[in-house]
Amino acid sequence: MAPSAYCCSGRREKPDGSVDRPPISYRGTVAKKSRREIPRPTPGGVIRSVHGRGERSLGGFDSCVYWPTVWCACSEVANVPRVGAWGPAIFSDDTACDIRDAYRQQLEDQVPDREATQRTIDAYAHLADDEKHVLWLALAAVQSQLGRLDEEVKAEAIQVIDSGVGLELWAEAGASSLAKRKAALTKLRETLSGPQPARKTVKRPWRDDTELRAGDVLSFESRDSLRLLRVLRVDDDRVGAAPILALLDWDGSRVPSDRKLRRLKIRMQDHVGPMRPDTHRVARHRKKDPDWTSLGFTLVAHQEPRPEDSGAAAWSYTDWTGLVTLLKQEPTS
Repeated sequence: MAPSAYCCSGRREKPDGSVDRPPISYRGTVAKKSRREIPRPTPGGVIRSVHGRGERSLGGFDSCVYWPTVWCACSEVANVPRVGAWGPAIFSDDTACDIRDAYRQQLEDQVPDREATQRTIDAYAHLADDEKHVLWLALAAVQSQLGRLDEEVKAEAIQVIDSGVGLELWAEAGASSLAKRKAALTKLRETLSGPQPARKTVKRPWRDDTELRAGDVLSFESRDSLRLLRVLRVDDDRVGAAPILALLDWDGSRVPSDRKLRRLKIRMQDHVGPMRPDTHRVARHRKKDPDWTSLGFTLVAHQEPRPEDSGAAAWSYTDWTGLVTLLKQEPTS
């Protein structure tokens, strides 16, 4: 099938219409970052942030990636009716994923159910006419999953399903896509109308606070060469503090002198588009994820943080396993 234009959150659709995280590492392109509250990536997952220019996945697999609202090239996704959707399941849709995550974030912050519902509705009041129905479907679906289905939201979602709002777009995508979407909506209606699960507690995700500081320099041995990375800054958000690392322009076999180390420039890359600094935001999303200390990185120096690094942006988003994979695969110069 033809590649989809957009994909979201590292999920892909399964034959039964549900969605799942990809089982392998993927490389894609960030189109926008709507929030920092992201689904956890698979170990070794790498995202290339190249301002809207696509890049094929490693190994010829689907290149769905884990950052919300991304551009990518997927080899096995259904024909979809509009930008932002990549399959007929309720959450095979950028907007639906955003709504679900926005609602969950409210609950994680201990906002009362009714207020969390209203805040989410208010946050998506701007949706265009051809997307407004997605709000009610997504909100009802996530509320039902969490045992918190609001009666008004339920009524709105069932009205959307019964009236067929939005199905005209799926009809344009073909009979097969339309049938799959109708099946997903029928299943959701049955879920909403039937007995609801017990209320689930929603906890804030585990938070990792890196011990690295701006100015720290790490080394990593790869391909008979020593890679050097400098911590430009630490990116701190509600779910963790992660370093943004820059790969330095060095292919020697030993750590250079302090004087030479201070003069090393950040390596530039041109994988897609113009040359840009080779920088990476490296995070741990689960307590069991390995940290830099267990994967062969060594803290070899600390330099005074540079003022120009305080606003440094990351070119890719990954975990420590993904960074190791990247360093081993790419040439030293």
